[in-house]
Amino acid sequence: MGLDPEYVAKYREKERTFAAYAARARAIYKALRAPLVRYRGGMPVGALAAIAEIESGGRMDAPGDESLGEAGYFQITSTFPTSVGVDPAVRLTPEGNVFLAGLEYQIEAVRMSRASSAVMLGTMDSWKLARLAFAVGSAGTRKLLAAARPSIAGQAFAGVVAWADATGAVSLSSGQPAGKVWYRIKMTELAFRAGALAAPPFFGAPEKIPAPRGVTYRFPADVAGYFSLSIVAPLLALVGAGALISLT
Repeated sequence: MGLDPEYVAKYREKERTFAAYAARARAIYKALRAPLVRYRGGMPVGALAAIAEIESGGRMDAPGDESLGEAGYFQITSTFPTSVGVDPAVRLTPEGNVFLAGLEYQIEAVRMSRASSAVMLGTMDSWKLARLAFAVGSAGTRKLLAAARPSIAGQAFAGVVAWADATGAVSLSSGQPAGKVWYRIKMTELAFRAGALAAPPFFGAPEKIPAPRGVTYRFPADVAGYFSLSIVAPLLALVGAGALISLT
């Protein structure tokens, strides 16, 4: 199909203004540091700040897709909280919104590790795929992995990027055209670049994160087994990745 000129131009503009984007991500990190650090799990906290800038400009009152009930810093949908046994109203509070974002990323990282043998938990690669799952949907990201067929362990996201650049990506059943999918893949890459400048890029495997006071949650059945291992699961995943902490 080839690349969509409209979305290529849109992405090039984001690249041109990258320094300003990274600075805004840094400002969001400073403003939301406490909840971002508390609820990041194994995800790099700077990436969370950079994603909040993409989703809402760091504004809790930013409008989202009303049909999905999107709200807050991370544009959490009304359906995600119920999938983990949480009152949807929690997403309407600043702390609750960050908590739910952190939780969704932990869950999607585990799901993506089961979608391709090239995905290794505890790597930056797996967190980029978790972000992509948030942006284009879990099923959509699995479709992209199946199309890209990455074969190098720990380089699954890079494989998706190379495939998307070569083909222009594909449209998804969620109604996203190929050009938009390509753009969201590339913006995922850009977000993690900005995140590395916004805060120290420490990361690890998905974790069972704490919940805000008065809130309880449960994991979906397809990932509950991983998280039932509690602190052992992140350690096992990191050992499998070949390191306890990676900065690359």
